[in-house]
Amino acid sequence: MAFQMVANMNKLWHDTSKETKVRLLRTCIFPVATYGCESWTIIQTLKNKI
Repeated sequence: MAFQMVANMNKLWHDTSKETKVRLLRTCIFPVATYGCESWTIIQTLKNKI
């Protein structure tokens, strides 16, 4: 699901700054990727891998 969301935003990824891309990733993609995983503890090293 998260991959599909990134693919749908393809044009947006090419036309925006790196800072904006990071903000979009954190606000739009991470919640989709981690939906249903509320009990998981995500440490910084795992965040960096994602």
